[in-house]
Amino acid sequence: METPGPEPKAATTVEVSDEEEVKAIAADAGSVTGEGKRLDAAAAAAATGSAAGGDDGEEEEKPPVMVPMPLNTIAAILSLKREPRPTPEDLARLSPEERDERLAFFDSLEEVNDEFEEFQKEILREVKETGRYMVHESYFTEQAEMQARMEKEWAKIDWTGVKFGDWDYDDPTCCQPL
Repeated sequence: METPGPEPKAATTVEVSDEEEVKAIAADAGSVTGEGKRLDAAAAAAATGSAAGGDDGEEEEKPPVMVPMPLNTIAAILSLKREPRPTPEDLARLSPEERDERLAFFDSLEEVNDEFEEFQKEILREVKETGRYMVHESYFTEQAEMQARMEKEWAKIDWTGVKFGDWDYDDPTCCQPL
C-alpha cells in the first residue's frame, strides 16, 4: 500500500455557479487522495449538491456529499484482524463461570467480526477499482466530535495512582510492589 498523503480537511457543501468551478472542484477532489485520479465534472457537481432544482418552487433534497476517506484511515482499517479465540490453555486457568463468560463474549463477537470483515472487503474492492473509498462528509465531523469526547473523558481520569515506566521483570529490584 502506498504511503498515505495528507488528510483532507472536512468537506462542506459548495454552491457551484459554472462549469469551470465544477472542473476545479473535480480536480481538487481527485488530488485529495494522493493518487492523481480525478473526478469528472458531473460527479463533482453531484458531490457538491449543485444539481439543478425543480421548477415547482420546492427545494429538492440534495444528495449527500461524499468525500474520499484518508488513506491512512483506510490502511488502519485494513490492518485490523479478528481477535483470536482463547486457547484451551487460557481457558484451563479460568473458573468454570469465567470460562463460560469468556466463551459467550467471543461468541457474541462473531457477527460483529463477520460484518467488519465484509466492510474491509468492500473498502479493499473500492480502493482497487477507484483508488479511493468515499464516505459521507459527516464522517469527518463525527470523528472530530468523538475525538473531543474522548479527550474530555480522558482528562477526567485520575492518573495519580498509576505508575508509568519501563519494567525489567527479570530484575527483582526494578518493580516496586504497590
